Amino acid sequence: MSAHKSRTRSTSPASPASTGRRDAIKKTAAMGAAVVAGSLGFPAIVRAQADTIKIGHLTPRTGFLGQLGQYGLRATTLAIDEVNAAGGIMGRKVDLLAEDSVNPAAAVTKAQKLIERDKVACLLGEINSASALAIGEVAGKARIVYINTGANSDALRGSN
Repeated sequence: MSAHKSRTRSTSPASPASTGRRDAIKKTAAMGAAVVAGSLGFPAIVRAQADTIKIGHLTPRTGFLGQLGQYGLRATTLAIDEVNAAGGIMGRKVDLLAEDSVNPAAAVTKAQKLIERDKVACLLGEINSASALAIGEVAGKARIVYINTGANSDALRGSN
């Protein structure tokens, strides 16, 4: 025989009143934890995002580079349509806001409008090197991504 006795605990069934109170406390704690996790675990920017993602497209559509700009706009529109047909980006529709950037001064004005008024997520486009440099400066100051799709000069590529 063993020298120590086995210890067993006898538990009595909980009363209906205490079970209801325990369940209520557990549910309240679970909801509180979910609220805390939701507010701390996910960045505020995710909760504050709009239903659509706005992308600004700047390229000349008039003037001597107008025909090339039209081709760029058509290609971008086709790509956006394909993305939206496939469900968008993370379930969000993509809107393309296109502007004619016939010269560097117009490009700067249109880029500022797209960033400040239209609140685009990024800018893309341009085939005129001078306009691309100007748009890049505006985008850099606003801390917004600018994707140059066609301009090509030593100042853009680096001179090495």
